[in-house]
Amino acid sequence: MAECITSTDVFQLIKECCSSFPETYKLASTVADTILVLAGESELYRPRNELGNAGALLDFSQAEEMPLIVVPDLHGRYDFLENLLRFVLPSGAAVVDLLLEKKVRVVCLGDGMHAESRARERWVRAYFKYIEGEIDSKEMRAEMRENLATMMCVMSLKQLFPENFHFLKGNHENIMNRMGDGDYPFCKFAEESTMTHDFMIKEYGETIVSAMGEFEDSLPLAAVFPNCVLSHAEPARSFSRDELINARLIEGVVGGLTWTANGDAEEGSVEGTVKNLLGRADAAYIGGHRVVNGQFALRQGGTYIQIHNPNCQNVAVVMPKCAFNPESDIFSVEETI
Repeated sequence: MAECITSTDVFQLIKECCSSFPETYKLASTVADTILVLAGESELYRPRNELGNAGALLDFSQAEEMPLIVVPDLHGRYDFLENLLRFVLPSGAAVVDLLLEKKVRVVCLGDGMHAESRARERWVRAYFKYIEGEIDSKEMRAEMRENLATMMCVMSLKQLFPENFHFLKGNHENIMNRMGDGDYPFCKFAEESTMTHDFMIKEYGETIVSAMGEFEDSLPLAAVFPNCVLSHAEPARSFSRDELINARLIEGVVGGLTWTANGDAEEGSVEGTVKNLLGRADAAYIGGHRVVNGQFALRQGGTYIQIHNPNCQNVAVVMPKCAFNPESDIFSVEETI
């Protein structure tokens, strides 16, 4: 599809995704089409699990090398994605043009939904109205407009650039508000997970909400490249390649890649996972999930690099055949370099 469109077309599509609440038919068709794209990804980079379905690991370790852009938690910041597309790499090319030419890979680390600290007061106001029975208050509608705009952008970009744009599942990808199999309801400033689920049921109905749950279950959980490994959260323990491919069939793997708190991972889990995937332990492991001050934070002796700062629109740029250096390779997409 990318061969038939221009950068102007891409930005027009993003504008349409963000202009208002998606109509029911549009949301339904976008979700359904994205599920088909995810289910049909090439086995060359997304090996099948034991059931014959697309596995939970993106494996680009043997693929053609090209620049990789790692995008931390979005949390309803759809403007982050638009700024990313406009971002100019040191080579002088904009990300959108490189995507159209299939000369860059973008991996988002998950957590598309739920504004957090930047919308704390809005969540509190929405919660007090929610417990009084108002599911779709103006505060909740403002929150969900951002969330749905972000996820419509994510799904549209996945459809446009299926081999080059990827989105990993985070702990906030739980539209069904489930408890179990690695999913837990999210509560921080309010009952965000429950409130989101109830709003979506009221606004769009159970069929679409169920389909969005299927979309989330179709997402990969980890990615490996020649010089780095990615997942939403710090790996809770050392995972093998087979365990990552079959993550949804093995208890503890989904939660162990999406919910790990600082200090909860087994020592050596990062080094062990990298070695299992690449045969060596000197590649970077990059994740989001936990908030950092500044551009990054290091854990496990510097082997695990966290890059999620909700007050910035920072991305990690991993160049082919180069070791990732967080001191020099993290950029703000709100600036031109």
